[in-house]
Amino acid sequence: MPEDIWNILLGATSADSYKAIYDGSGKALTPQLRRSLGELSQNEIYFRDRNAARNTADHYQKLKISEAVSRVPDEIHYSFAVEVGGQQQIVSQTIAAGSVR
Repeated sequence: MPEDIWNILLGATSADSYKAIYDGSGKALTPQLRRSLGELSQNEIYFRDRNAARNTADHYQKLKISEAVSRVPDEIHYSFAVEVGGQQQIVSQTIAAGSVR
């Protein structure tokens, strides 16, 4: 559900829920972000550049949540694997992000 995606995104700003985020090399990402960008205030998130090829701390910036929301594309495309009749199938879906703004 689109609401679940926003809960996940915004939940990543709480101290309890984002401790286990890792970068592309398996290192804990949150401590790196805190060192390079500083601690988050209550209305901020760490936001990754969507054009970045790698998930590393140098591709993030600290943004106010209201600004980050305005950067989310109009549609969110995602794929996931499901098992159907003992076979794995890839399901792709598109969510209109405007419905959760």
